Amino acid sequence: MDPTAFGARSHGRLIKASPAGGYVFVPGPLPPPSDLWRMDDEQWAALVEAKSRLMLVEGAGQRLMEPAMLLRPLQRREAIRSSAIEDIDATAEELLLFELDDPREAVEGLREVANYERALRLGVERLGEIPLSLRLVRELHAALLVGVRGADKTPGEFRRVQVSIGDRFVPPPPSELPDCLDAFERAMHGPIAPDPLIAAFWLHYQFETIHPFCDGNGRVGRLLLALSVMSMCGLGRPWLYMSAYFDRHRARYMDLLYRVSTEGAWREWTLFCLRGVADQAVDTARRIDRLLGLRDRYRRRLAEAGVKARVLDTLDELFASPVLTVPIVESRRGVDYKTAKADVARLIDAGILSEVPGRKPVAYLASAILAAANDDDDRQPQS
Repeated sequence: MDPTAFGARSHGRLIKASPAGGYVFVPGPLPPPSDLWRMDDEQWAALVEAKSRLMLVEGAGQRLMEPAMLLRPLQRREAIRSSAIEDIDATAEELLLFELDDPREAVEGLREVANYERALRLGVERLGEIPLSLRLVRELHAALLVGVRGADKTPGEFRRVQVSIGDRFVPPPPSELPDCLDAFERAMHGPIAPDPLIAAFWLHYQFETIHPFCDGNGRVGRLLLALSVMSMCGLGRPWLYMSAYFDRHRARYMDLLYRVSTEGAWREWTLFCLRGVADQAVDTARRIDRLLGLRDRYRRRLAEAGVKARVLDTLDELFASPVLTVPIVESRRGVDYKTAKADVARLIDAGILSEVPGRKPVAYLASAILAAANDDDDRQPQS
């Protein structure tokens, strides 16, 4: 790590790792000193834009009878995009089929992505029971590393060894972690920024800079960011996910994290994040509209075909998880195998389901629903 990159405006201090070693960086507590932080017109405008777009998504979500129907595909996409930042490749279809079987012998990357999605759902559930805290952070980390690489690196425990982030940055040594983490937890519970949304991104910087675990810090940091925005901004559900934005602007994201440490670039970091919120809120609203529009068309199509109400219930469940088998329908609807198979056939005849090629046992996929949640362009999926 180059000590000459750290100037008077650095958010923290450099210390010698050892008499013969290099330097490590210990971030200062939040909020940053007032002489390093000023809100100007551009930042206020970005904040207003970000908050207004986020509240529009929250308002749309509050009107939904079953928010989980739309949250699950958004969370699944977040798991895939967050893992992509860690160079883990997986598709939505691969993840769905993995979740359907959860085999003991599985591609490790898929298990890592599935763990991320499960950890996210765990975090939402736990926020109904405990506040944002180091305890929650440890639980997220433990859930993330179940049965995957890093499982041998003390899941759920803060590190006791020195780590580095590439060749460019070395986070605090273990001896400094207790004080850093204590200050981090206090910051989660206090007003540290002009607005809670800004505070959530300041906390994200702080977490990534402390780098408290031996492995999985990036994914835990993005999990914690989604939960922080929900909790601190008073959202009913975690509608905002930033991994796709961070992935598209990976170099800028990494550079700004570094520049906050070296030169106190809080303004640039805050603007980058607020513009990302507006970008991702628009993206989330578009995906919600796609999914709701597709659901309305499918329900009309099935109603015109005179299907039973239970088939409509199965349709709705496809929006949360657009893959199923006949035994799944049999179990969920409380019908016999023959009836469940006939219900699946009605969904196939309506052009909603199609058989997954070459798979045993046979599974069926609602590909247009999958595309509506996961396509990364503005095209409306045809169905």
